[in-house]
Amino acid sequence: MPQAIGLAILEALAISDIVIIPGLTFAGLVGTVALTGALIGLQLLLPKPGLPKQEDGSQPLRQAIPPRNGGYGRARPQPYYMLYEAQNGTSYDVLALVSGRIGGVAELYLHDDVVDVDGSGTVQGFPDGRYGGGRVKILTRNGQATETAYAEVVAALPSIWTPNHRGDGIASLALICAGVKAEDFTTVYPHGLPQPSAVMDLYPVWDPRDPAQSRDNPATWTVKDNPVLALIDYLTHPDHGMGLDYDSVIAPAIDEWMAEADLCDAPVAKRSGGTERRYRANGWYTFDTKPEDVLGALLSTCDGWLAEDADGVLRLYVGVYRAPDDRLTIRERHVLAFSVQHGVADEERINEIAISYISPDHRYKEVQCQPWRDEADISATGRVRSQQLSLSWVQSHSQARRLAKRAMARFAAPMRGEMTLTLFGLALLGRRWAPVQLPFVAGLEDAVVEIQGARVDLAHGRVTIQWIVVDPATIDAWDPAMEEGDPPPVPDPGPGQSTLAPPTNLVAAPDIRTPFENTNVVVIAMSWDPSPRGDATAEAQYRLSSGGDDDWLSASVNAGNVGAETPPLVDGASYDVRVRYRVGSLRSDWTTVTHVQVGVPPGVPTDLSASLVAADVQIGARAPSSTNHYELVFYDATTANFNAAQEIGRVPGAANSFAAFTHTAPAAGAHYYWVTSATASGVESAPAGPVSVTVNMPDPG
Repeated sequence: MPQAIGLAILEALAISDIVIIPGLTFAGLVGTVALTGALIGLQLLLPKPGLPKQEDGSQPLRQAIPPRNGGYGRARPQPYYMLYEAQNGTSYDVLALVSGRIGGVAELYLHDDVVDVDGSGTVQGFPDGRYGGGRVKILTRNGQATETAYAEVVAALPSIWTPNHRGDGIASLALICAGVKAEDFTTVYPHGLPQPSAVMDLYPVWDPRDPAQSRDNPATWTVKDNPVLALIDYLTHPDHGMGLDYDSVIAPAIDEWMAEADLCDAPVAKRSGGTERRYRANGWYTFDTKPEDVLGALLSTCDGWLAEDADGVLRLYVGVYRAPDDRLTIRERHVLAFSVQHGVADEERINEIAISYISPDHRYKEVQCQPWRDEADISATGRVRSQQLSLSWVQSHSQARRLAKRAMARFAAPMRGEMTLTLFGLALLGRRWAPVQLPFVAGLEDAVVEIQGARVDLAHGRVTIQWIVVDPATIDAWDPAMEEGDPPPVPDPGPGQSTLAPPTNLVAAPDIRTPFENTNVVVIAMSWDPSPRGDATAEAQYRLSSGGDDDWLSASVNAGNVGAETPPLVDGASYDVRVRYRVGSLRSDWTTVTHVQVGVPPGVPTDLSASLVAADVQIGARAPSSTNHYELVFYDATTANFNAAQEIGRVPGAANSFAAFTHTAPAAGAHYYWVTSATASGVESAPAGPVSVTVNMPDPG
């Protein structure tokens, strides 16, 4: 419908200066004016006063009426005390984390120490005695619609905390700290009574690209850090978002939104090797944060551009250039007035962008990274004019640097200005880029502009746009070796913590399992040497070898911390695995990445036969029924030992199909033949055979 209206505008303007556009409402145009340009992500360079500081999550607060928290991706929201009591020398604290269901807790903190807990929630003490002796316990809830009260708190404080204190729909944390002797207090609690917080996988979101998910069943949703999916959720969710009508503002353009989501997920090369997804969004907000500030935070992670088109549908473009529709070319007949600024006024010039982002390696604190500088301009002017780029929902150094480059390109645009257009300009609403062909304006003879804002004056039949010229050939260019720079250094381990060596002698190999009758699956089984430290916990990860640095998934580590196993994997795919040790907040380096090719062996071929036809041997076999991706592999040898056999040919075979192969004019004597099945990735079955054929000496005549 929006495209149809845009074309209707163009067609109508071609025949008349006066046009009535069905379905175009003033309210819709007001919405367009409010959204177009004002929410271009990288225009929001300064921190917004309404957004909470992401690093505030390390400090729990006591507040009579605390705000409610929400968020997307992985972040460390600020906890708020709901209970702060002591009984018989033991303290009992319950803190609200997030309003609504979350994906789960990824890390637990006491002060700025990352701590591990066992199955009962007991914190594993540090080598220097912190939190040791089983004195500290942390329990969590994920915010289900009907939750479960903390039984230990209820038992200790029945008069003030009952089984009805469940915290329905609130992700929460309970901290229980036992008292210690006075002489041991500074050892066990060196920072005083522990202050808890958590890194969490926040709101699950609906991903229309996943056929296993249903928009009507939030239980099928999963946590994603894709900014497009987060925007859809925030714009339309009735509880923790703006509550806009999905069917009206998103659904008509859902295919376009998913194309933007795919662009965010596309891999981008990193200087260290491997890739990461282009744009990710991870952050938290309070429910009293202004919606435009939350939208701005999300858009800033992807250089996003959000606008309402002439039909009231929201259009989104992330920071990847796409050639605009030639039918929307601004020509001389469309322009009523214009102003042009060449270059940038001296007082507005910016040649350095100071970049801050949130670093998981720094306990989810804000860090400054290497600024993006226009060295040529700095050298020419002799002055550094700096602007802050606060990316509080970005957690990747590479992503922050890429966004800073795009921001600098916008600041340094060679031309900018305003154009007052006829009602042709209505067709540009909801469009990020537009072609321009104005032969009478130097630099705009054949150019592309990015629309920065729009004003609509229906009474006088005018649309005014603000624009900058962009260079399609360079706007997306990125050289990680030269432009990514160095991330901020990670601080050394804190007091009382020594260095931790990584696991040694990692061995990883595919392992066939049969969890169900006649069904094989393959996993990767890993093993390594025990750590010399008995308190070390192992972490194991795996990913597709084609994946990026942010695509690692957790494997299941066994109870002895010397082995791990992945879930069932894709037959024929190549995987990477790695392992590290962890003691409290201390982590070792990862082991060197190990590559593993996996595959499930197919069934053994049947109906094997071999017969002499003239001077040739005809071999046939039937492929097994377990798959249709088999090739039949033939072997020939002069002994009945399969280990000495040599492959002499391959024949494609579908499930249950009969395949034949001709061994042309073998030498005289006894020959033995086997047939194996093989997957497309080359994983073979056990052999069928042998069958033997004797080739006679030719008659000397």
